[in-house]
Amino acid sequence: MYFESFASLIHMDGHGMYVWPTYGIGLLIIAYNIISPLRARKRIVAQIQRQVRGSQSRSKSFSQNNSLSQKKSFSHKKSHSPAADHQPGATDDLSEKKKAAGPRVKVSTKNQGVREGEVE
Repeated sequence: MYFESFASLIHMDGHGMYVWPTYGIGLLIIAYNIISPLRARKRIVAQIQRQVRGSQSRSKSFSQNNSLSQKKSFSHKKSHSPAADHQPGATDDLSEKKKAAGPRVKVSTKNQGVREGEVE
């Protein structure tokens, strides 16, 4: 063994106060480089799960609302009564609902990667 005792190992002929903090900082950096990606991965997975749950609940509520509106329009066509047409606030007409929702915009993703002046 190079050092005579544990105290001389810690002291290192007066250089210990520079060597040991350097080892400590190095170990902290290594620990951070291991822990940081694990925490980021956990956060990203949780975010994706929230997005999936949100889209599933939206599609589920959309399908429920869509099936209800189809049932209403089917029952409306089946048993047409003039009293149902004159109820305040009752709109069974699908075209009126589409007009109220506003125009739909179709976004094309075909040319998103093309820069100005480039030819596909």
